[in-house]
Amino acid sequence: MQATLLAATTPPPAAAAPETVPVPAADREPPDHLTQREAEILTLIARGLTNTEIATTLFLSNNTVKTHINRIFAKTASRDRVAATRYARDHGMG
Repeated sequence: MQATLLAATTPPPAAAAPETVPVPAADREPPDHLTQREAEILTLIARGLTNTEIATTLFLSNNTVKTHINRIFAKTASRDRVAATRYARDHGMG
């Protein structure tokens, strides 16, 4: 009984926080009219983060991340995350 009560009142272990990821320098203009936030998200995509991990790292909703990613794809002529990652690496963003 005590073990059950203790388990019910003990919070689950915290998920590992995503590692801090360097973002593009603010003094440098992102290529192809990307906003600073889009460049930041593109850098995180290039580092292999999922949409949920990006949302958690940047304190955004999943829908906001998806919107930014769709805009990134349009501005960089990328049809998927692999193409966006290649674009980011070609432009020194990841």
